[in-house]
Amino acid sequence: MSVLTHLLPDSTNLKLENCQVDKIKTQINLIVSAISRVVNCPVCNQPTHKIHSRYERFLADLPWADYSITLQLRVRKFFCINTLCKRRIFTERLTNVTAPWARRTLRLAQRLSAIALANGGAAGVRLSQQLGIKVSRNTLLNLVRSIPLPPIVTPHTLGVDDFCFRKCKTYGTALIDLERSRPIALLKDAKAETLAEWLKAHPGVKVVSRDRSKTYESGIRQGAPEAIQVADRFHLLQNLSQTLEQVFGTHAEALKEVEKQVLITDTKVLKEVETALEEGRSRKAGGRRELDGDSDPTQLQTTEIQNECGGLKPFLAESTDGLTARENPQTNLLPSAVCPLPFPDNLSLVAEANPCPVVPKFPQNTSLKRKVQSAKARDRRRDIHEQVWSLRFQGLSVQAIAQSLGVSRNTVYNYLRSSTFTERRQRSDQGLSLLNPYHDYLLSRWNSGNYNTQELFEEIRQAGYIGSYATVNRFTRYLKSLPGFEPAKGSRKNASSRVSSSSHRPLTPSRVTALVLRRPELTEPNEREVIAQLQTAHSDLKSAIELAQQFASLVRQRLPEQLDAWLNKAKNSSVSLLHSFAVGLESDYDAVKAGVTMSVSNGPVEGHINRLKMLKRQMYGRAKIDLLERRFLLAT
Repeated sequence: MSVLTHLLPDSTNLKLENCQVDKIKTQINLIVSAISRVVNCPVCNQPTHKIHSRYERFLADLPWADYSITLQLRVRKFFCINTLCKRRIFTERLTNVTAPWARRTLRLAQRLSAIALANGGAAGVRLSQQLGIKVSRNTLLNLVRSIPLPPIVTPHTLGVDDFCFRKCKTYGTALIDLERSRPIALLKDAKAETLAEWLKAHPGVKVVSRDRSKTYESGIRQGAPEAIQVADRFHLLQNLSQTLEQVFGTHAEALKEVEKQVLITDTKVLKEVETALEEGRSRKAGGRRELDGDSDPTQLQTTEIQNECGGLKPFLAESTDGLTARENPQTNLLPSAVCPLPFPDNLSLVAEANPCPVVPKFPQNTSLKRKVQSAKARDRRRDIHEQVWSLRFQGLSVQAIAQSLGVSRNTVYNYLRSSTFTERRQRSDQGLSLLNPYHDYLLSRWNSGNYNTQELFEEIRQAGYIGSYATVNRFTRYLKSLPGFEPAKGSRKNASSRVSSSSHRPLTPSRVTALVLRRPELTEPNEREVIAQLQTAHSDLKSAIELAQQFASLVRQRLPEQLDAWLNKAKNSSVSLLHSFAVGLESDYDAVKAGVTMSVSNGPVEGHINRLKMLKRQMYGRAKIDLLERRFLLAT
């Protein structure tokens, strides 16, 4: 009994009188009583010893091993002897054991609160059951809501960013103490007035880091006019990237011309490498004949075929950094994850310039009817773009243009961003297939003379392929349609010509933007050659690339003395989109100047926003701000 006494919630004020163990229900019932002779009135704090009556309370406590614990607590009611007190009879408070009217001990409630803060309702219930505690998800969430929020200490450096309660519908604001990298508050909306009220209620903020939002700029100016606003450098580069992508989108024809030049160059290099490999194969075959006269020199191992034929990568293939399969042994491995391999229409140039190996031009799934519909839709968008600018020159407002043409205001705003029609980006999942990672292996087996689709399907399925047989059948059926294919019958004389895949990636506006804004020390020689060809393709592209690289350099290296000169260059540039970008920076000049001067960053804020999104998804997006705020603030 002495050991059990030390396990009670408060061994100094509780006395263990009896212990009942139920082995069938794995439950222990502890009968305890309060031993204090004098207690204080909860209203007037007057001590008293006059007992009115006794009663029992049943409290759940932390489990002991596999046994659940129930405290049968015998407590008393007392008379208040203070004649001026409005409370005549009260029950004794055991503040170290439980709260008034509670059905569990304080230490059990604290344990459940910690579980709920870390896991939420449903996940917290599952963990509690493993720990031997029976509780519902609503109880866990109510415990979290009952926890008081910590007092707010006004930070010197504040980070501000928005988050969505419902995507594209309702937004809130997260406030982060950047000195301690801790969240301090969540605001119910993303309005300037709400942020201004919070800043006025918590004076003392000296520096505020934010994105390029005009709403937050106005709220900070109203609530803390003396605070230094800092435009985050990541968002500056992100805005530049978006502008540059629009610039390249207006020069789609120039990108295609550069892509053809790059592809022709890669084809020449591919042909030279193939010639060298053929010579090496011939020497290897001669050596084998000398070593083993019975072996067939024309039969190559799968790995050799994969190295020498299927593993050739053009210089633009980022997965191998422009190396051939012999230089990069990673291409010999079977892939374990699905990764898209685009096959653009201009791959036919490779087949024309290099007849061996044949580079298959994989058929598009898009029917002719769909292509015609797409072309008509493009012409319609182009006509609307021209009409928007025509009406704008006539002096019509955005609302009037939208009503006249029967389009939304957002469409009008998008078209007014550039006077040149911007082509739509291709689908990001175009060419994506579960079979793509196994193309090289299938082609190597095909080149070795295995034309049995069922056998090829079984081989790649053992290597991890989870797609259907029909997909593999379509692939091999297309290979059989290539010129020169005749199945071998007892000899290799009529075997199909060698086939290899191309991992050339098209020059899309987004990819070219990534190449231009990449750090110089991380840029490959072939990528610098692509950028140089883009600069020679059009004067506007040359100006845009030079200005973009200069701005990225001054932001990354924090060179505020170069900002004014760059703004003048951009405003005088012939590229209208960069002119608009510079005008936008100039309207927020002080924050931009502080962003490229100070070391303050919104990076920690973005990290906390990611954690907040995780909490929202964990609760299926149904948590109101009171619950979300406590899990966000108290779990750190």
